Amino acid sequence: MPHQIRHAGRDLYAWCAWDPLFLARVIGDLQVATADPVTGEAIAYCIGADGVLTGASHPDAVLSFLRPGQPWDGAVIATFCHPFSGTPTRQRVELDGFPGVYAMCAIDALGIPAMAGKDGQITATDPYDDAPVQVSVRSRMWTWIPPGAVVVYGRTADCGTDCGSWEVMCPHTTFHASRDSARAYLAARPGIDGEILGQQAAIDLGRRIFGPLLRASGT
Repeated sequence: MPHQIRHAGRDLYAWCAWDPLFLARVIGDLQVATADPVTGEAIAYCIGADGVLTGASHPDAVLSFLRPGQPWDGAVIATFCHPFSGTPTRQRVELDGFPGVYAMCAIDALGIPAMAGKDGQITATDPYDDAPVQVSVRSRMWTWIPPGAVVVYGRTADCGTDCGSWEVMCPHTTFHASRDSARAYLAARPGIDGEILGQQAAIDLGRRIFGPLLRASGT
């Protein structure tokens, strides 16, 4: 069941129960309408950019729905909900005027500005040598530092069908300061199937995956 979200007069939709918690940090205050997955009881609540839950109907149902068995303390406590990570990663996204959030992988990080329709900056580290990488977007114009930075779009080769994308792809889809660094990273990890994406290809992939997620149709 999708969770209907109202923001700035627009009706949006989220499939993951945790999405509203992360989205509030990215696009501001939200009004959420959903249902208790056990009882089917309609519930509604508001959540601010500071992560604080307010104005809840049936607050007991909301609390059990969001955090079973524990009191709500205003914290975002999910481990992940694509494209966001609730724990620190190598890529942090700061949209203008909003708190920073961590992204699950490099493509997720590039997709967050497209999803939110906002300018901002991504700060990342190259997993090969910890070199810094910065990507910023202003009025749909992207700037990469260093200018030769690229993205490795990789996956674990032998994980089988029991692994989720966060296990197979997220740890290996990373920013690199140069194409040479990306090649060295892949060469040192024979268990990874990966390709090196240029800047525009990586931006386009992030936009294609995450750009439509907050459209009113929910598709």
